[in-house]
Amino acid sequence: MKYYDISIIVPVYNAEKYLDKCIKSLLLQRTKLSYCIILVNDGSVDLSFKICEKYSKEYTNVYVYDKSNGGTSTAKNLGIDKANSKYIMFVDSDDYVDELYISCLFSDDYEYDLYSAGYSILYEKNNIKIDNLPNSSESQNGEIGKLLSAFKSEGILNVDVGKIYLLKLINQNSIRFPIDMTTGEDLVFNCKYINQISSFKVIDKSHYYYVRRDTESLVNSYKPNLTDMINKCLESVITLFENNTNKENLKYISNIYFDYRFTEIINLFRKECDLRLKEKIKKIKKILFDEKLREYIKTSSREDSFSKIFKWCIIHKNAILSFCIFKVLFFIRYNFKSIYYWLRKKIMLNDKGK
Repeated sequence: MKYYDISIIVPVYNAEKYLDKCIKSLLLQRTKLSYCIILVNDGSVDLSFKICEKYSKEYTNVYVYDKSNGGTSTAKNLGIDKANSKYIMFVDSDDYVDELYISCLFSDDYEYDLYSAGYSILYEKNNIKIDNLPNSSESQNGEIGKLLSAFKSEGILNVDVGKIYLLKLINQNSIRFPIDMTTGEDLVFNCKYINQISSFKVIDKSHYYYVRRDTESLVNSYKPNLTDMINKCLESVITLFENNTNKENLKYISNIYFDYRFTEIINLFRKECDLRLKEKIKKIKKILFDEKLREYIKTSSREDSFSKIFKWCIIHKNAILSFCIFKVLFFIRYNFKSIYYWLRKKIMLNDKGK
């Protein structure tokens, strides 16, 4: 592989329906920088690998690596190992970008350790688009507190997309994605990386499209070890924020802690969850009585309808009633999908309009 300005790493697993759109969007970048696309096939059992090979034969800047299935983190780590460039980026194989994805980030003469933008969530089923955008900011003096304020708590820190990383800094500090996590691995990676940077640039734009198709995928399936992964995420985030905190950042870490504990509740109501009723209520009770969570809801700015329900449950410390509330919500979701999606769309549009 020759040397490039940027390597775009794409982990691929069973993405035959969406892979063409993803790769084509990357090939259409309007930038003066040289870039390559590294496709890492993670043991796909569909036609994904053949699609990857097709593009690698047609384009000299598309490289394909095939490996046995080991999870997204192992695929990304292999992409990092293979990259021969100054910077790297990440794109998921079932998402896509527009033609300004690179140029909107890298547009200055000054070279930063980290470039970051936002991303857009596209809910395919109910045709809703939500932009997760940071505040524009930049620093050449390692003002990490300023960076965290720019990120806010809208999922920017949680993802590796919409960012450009300095490969040398990653390799010098042996930063890789944790292979024992299937949730929160991007956040842990970002926290480790941000602890090493001395400059950054953040823009309040989105040129990345994260497509939510509401299928029972890894994103919304039951994870037996979710609590352990969440605790690792929160440990990384708390360490990062405590070293670079201010009054504004306190609100953001409150939101992040709140969001992860909320995810833990939701996980108990996934279809595949085989825990008994007593075990579920016990876990809910442990979450509701989490002293740090109870402290953080005082500064959390989460005010959407679903978050208000969770806050009410925390304040009243009633695990049985909380179980009943979420049981009803998920009963509607699994048995009356049209009603559930109509209700969710109404709530999301109402919250968005506030």
